[in-house]
This record gives sequence, structure tokens and C-alpha cells, in this order.
Amino acid sequence: MNTFPMSDFEARTELLKERLEIIATHTDEPGSITRWFLSPSLRKLHETIRGWLDPDKFIVEVDAIANLHIRAKKRLDAPTLLCGSHLDSVRGAGKYDGPLGFLLALDALEHAPEELPFNLDVVGFSDEEGARFQCAYLGSCYLAGKFPKDYLYLTDENGVSMKQALKDWGTENPEALADSPPTVSNLLGYFEAHIEQGPILEEQRLSCAAVSGIAAQNRASVVFRGTAAHAGTTPWPLRRDSLVGVAEFIMMLEKASEKDLPLRATIGMIENHPNASNVVSEWTKFSLDLRHPRQGALDLASEEFHALALAMCDRRRLRMTWDYVMRQPSVDCDLKLTRCVEQALRSVQPRSLTIPSGAGHDAVAMSAICPTAMMFIRCRHGISHHPDEFVTPQDLRVSVEAYSKVIENIAAQHK
Repeated sequence: MNTFPMSDFEARTELLKERLEIIATHTDEPGSITRWFLSPSLRKLHETIRGWLDPDKFIVEVDAIANLHIRAKKRLDAPTLLCGSHLDSVRGAGKYDGPLGFLLALDALEHAPEELPFNLDVVGFSDEEGARFQCAYLGSCYLAGKFPKDYLYLTDENGVSMKQALKDWGTENPEALADSPPTVSNLLGYFEAHIEQGPILEEQRLSCAAVSGIAAQNRASVVFRGTAAHAGTTPWPLRRDSLVGVAEFIMMLEKASEKDLPLRATIGMIENHPNASNVVSEWTKFSLDLRHPRQGALDLASEEFHALALAMCDRRRLRMTWDYVMRQPSVDCDLKLTRCVEQALRSVQPRSLTIPSGAGHDAVAMSAICPTAMMFIRCRHGISHHPDEFVTPQDLRVSVEAYSKVIENIAAQHK
């Protein structure tokens, strides 16, 4: 099989950089990069990407949950390797989280040699971050046939249900997302590239790494309820202050997490009522994100934190509701596909490195229906979910070549 032309990699990297800048202009909040699930900016981005592609060579489709699918018109009677990443973002995001992985997949498709023994398809998932409805992997869960029907009744910060948002997008029957999932057959595997979102590659002075697996993750929506009272007249012993309870719980999380360094515990969203400067808080709602590489350790930590919260609320005379909105088990990447990634990395940088992912990715959902593999790309200072996300032009160049080599290596396995 012919390899990808080495002379093309510089030009392909320049195009990748241009496309990253263009994607960054598609936002729902001017002045920042914020691309919500089922939003106007996501629809416009789909139109932009469609305009990049030759309609005589490629089929571009959007499915019922707004995933973008790109396929070559010329199809083989052979399995399909699915590649891609997500096109949504967190609020105030950077340019690379999601779009870089999608664009690397698109580049590989546009330059795929005819001798590939499989179909190479690209997907831009509509939701991985879970920023709008606080539940992640919506696009990939749908594709994997694992979309929970009760998700349709979740609401965003404006009170819009997911069911209504889907109808507004143009999905005629949102219930069918769960009742009649798509038929995905003959998948060879799923391959995803993503920025590392951590400091290891920078410490190791390497551009890319293979991923061994993805950490388990639990997300909960928690409410502490007390009693509103006057700030000037209610003494401390008589207060039932929900916000102070949350503050104490945050410190409990930090102290408990220090005992288990791989554990990650984060409270990223807080909603307080009545949220007035002269009123003791009546109720405080917050998100809780717990992660650990080992499933058993995560489950134990979740139980411990739940018990700590209950005991603290009892002592402060608060009431608590604790609802899990997501419980995602840990995932191991496929060994054969990962070896293809490792082999590719050895050909483009001094050595190969394989590391676990503490962040969640669409590969989690896709692992339910096919083998998965991932490649990480170095990001400056390990920063992500922030406007300061940055990947150097040299690392982009290495990632373009490495991605191509991964596809070649998988092809060599399936001749």
C-alpha cells in the first residue's frame, strides 16, 4: 500500500490550522468560544464543514441527534473504521478540545489512499461535554444505541427540556432516540485523537501519546436545603445555612481526595437561593464530578462522600437530595488498535508513550459497540476548557503525520 506523501504534511498542517481558526468563530456567545448542543452555532458549523468538501467525493449527513457524518461516496464491501471527535464545547472554551480530533480525522479521510481495505468514516459528535444538560456523550451514546430515554426530560439553564430542544432543532420524534437507535454494523473500530488536557506529554517532551484507558466517572446533582433568615438578626447557632454547608462539604472533598491522589473531585457549578446579600441561604444546588482510574475505588469514594454529606447535613440541620445524572464505568482501550498507535508514534517522535486518560471522551460510549483507541496531543501547560488552550504548530505537524500512520498501521493489520 502506498504511504501518505511526506511532502504534503506541511500543507495539510497549514489547512488544519486555518480550519481550527474558522471553527473557533462559530460560537453562541460572542467574545468567547461556546458551542452548545443543538445550538445555532452548531448548525452553522455543520454548513461550514459541508462547504469544505467536494460533493462528488463525499456524503455529508446529520443524524437525529445532530451528529455530523462524513463518508466517501465510493464504498467498499468491507468493515468501517470510524474516526472523529466532538464539535460542541464548554462555556468559554479553547480552540482545540474536540475540533482538533475531528479535523485530524477529516484530514485522514481527504488524503486516504485508495488501497485502504476498509471504509474510513468521520463523525463530529454533537455533544460530548454535557455542558448544556449536564450529561455527557449524548451524540456517541445515541450512535452506540445507549441513549437513556429519561435524558429527554432534563432541562438546561433556561428551563428548555432536551426533548423540546431536539424538536426545535428539527428532530421529529425525540423518543425514537432511545426506542429506535441507529443500526451500526460491521464496525472495525473507533479511533479518536484529542488534546491531552494534562501535563505528562509536556513533562516527557513528546508531541503525542497513546491512551491505555479512560477513567471511571460519576456525576451527581446535589441540593442542600436549609431555612432563609435575616443576615443581621439570626445568630450562628440558629442558622440553617445551605451555602455554608456546601462550603464545608467542599473542604471535606479536598481533604478526603488528598488521601487518594488518582481521585478527582470537583464542584464546578453552584446555584444559590435566594442569593441575596442580606439573607441566609435557603437552598444551594451544586454539581459533583468524581473520577478515578479504578471503578471500585470510584464507587467507594462516591459512597464515602455521600455519607460525609449526610452526616454534615444532619449536624447543620439541613436536608439533602443527591441524584446521579451519570455513572460511567472505566474503559480499557483495545490492545491491537493501541499497538497501531504506539507503532505510529515511534515513527514520528523519539519514543512511544502510553498513558491513561482522566478525562472522558466519546470513545467511552463507542466502546460498547466496537474496539476503541485514542491518541493524545500535547497542549501547552496541560491547559484545557479554557481560552488559553494551545498546541504548537510543530505538534500539529507531528499529529497529522502520526494520525496518518495510525490509519496505515490499522490497514496493514486488515489486509
